[in-house]
Amino acid sequence: MGSADQPCYPNQTCNQSLLCTEGWCRGDGDGSFVDQAPFDGAIPPGDMRHTDGDMASVGDGMGESLLLKDLGDSDLGDSDLARQDLAFQGLVRTVAGLVGSPGNQDGPANQAQFSSPRGVAVTPAGVVFVADSANHRIRRIEKGVVSTYAGSVSGRMDGVASLALFSDPCGLAYDPRTQCLFVADRANHSIRRISSDQTVTTFAGTGAVGSKDGYQGQATFNNPVDVAVDVFGDVWVADRDNNQLRRISGGQVFTVGTNLSRPAGVTNDPSGAILAAVTGGHYLVRMVGTLVDHMAGKANTPGLFDGEAHLAQFSTPQSLAYEPFSGSLYIADTGNHRIRVLKNDLVQTFVGASAGYADGPLNDARFRGPVAITVTDGGHVFVADTGNHIIREIAP
Repeated sequence: MGSADQPCYPNQTCNQSLLCTEGWCRGDGDGSFVDQAPFDGAIPPGDMRHTDGDMASVGDGMGESLLLKDLGDSDLGDSDLARQDLAFQGLVRTVAGLVGSPGNQDGPANQAQFSSPRGVAVTPAGVVFVADSANHRIRRIEKGVVSTYAGSVSGRMDGVASLALFSDPCGLAYDPRTQCLFVADRANHSIRRISSDQTVTTFAGTGAVGSKDGYQGQATFNNPVDVAVDVFGDVWVADRDNNQLRRISGGQVFTVGTNLSRPAGVTNDPSGAILAAVTGGHYLVRMVGTLVDHMAGKANTPGLFDGEAHLAQFSTPQSLAYEPFSGSLYIADTGNHRIRVLKNDLVQTFVGASAGYADGPLNDARFRGPVAITVTDGGHVFVADTGNHIIREIAP
């Protein structure tokens, strides 16, 4: 990938004729992008999202439309779309950040600023870590205060957190057994580790692009965007641009899942199974050993449809979080601006509707291109609401 590979979100146009594709500006330009005005329900001229009669559709940016859902037999309003059979309850609140105001400001949570946050993790003590991607920093939220935990400008350097450098950090995973935070350092093509004493080391990867397995200090990745730690302490990586899942165990890197179209989310369940969002294919998989099973979503059919897992549709799902007590898998369905739930082979919309911003009851809340999600043992869901540049909490 070139220098033009920069994060973006749905309803956003990249400069230099770049397209916002699966959450990233792509092309040969300078990689910058321009925010659109906040979505107010009106369809601006040239916007890729539109409705045509009774058919909801989404443009692919190249003059084509992809069918989302036939609304002809439904009298559902926007807030009820794909939410026919839900009994979910909860409240959404903004934890930190200024809505629609990207920046890099520490301090009180309601005054702090983020820029395209693309990773979130929560410790058992309730400390929230954020991969503040466009600021190249790892941020910390504790007791209502946001601080910079590690990183500053874009670069690649290990050492004490105040001097360490990252480049477009994305997915995060906190390991309570070692009290270490793992970071998918995307543009450095590496997995980084921050220990409890705030020392940053390169856990795997050389910084070069590649797909080499072997000793973790010599292995190579290609834009890794998410990371997870399983019940055995192994580290799993969504190696997006290699179209692979990788496992780091015993000092070695192994390729364990191949031909997965741009995987961008990875997590695990208590059984040790690995769950992944195949973002480029708009579906989810479950892997046990080397066996990969299709779990939910119609492959290569982006859309919005709730129902039986094999019939459900997603649009660029980018993050997963498993809640073991209820057996629920939460999905950041980025292109649909929603958080979805998979449970008992049924996919349902948990929260969200059209792109926007609103806190409050689940039926009223709005998100804009949420990219990352995590869930606590108590069922509190934290979301990196990337397009709104804020961190949200969904309390049961």
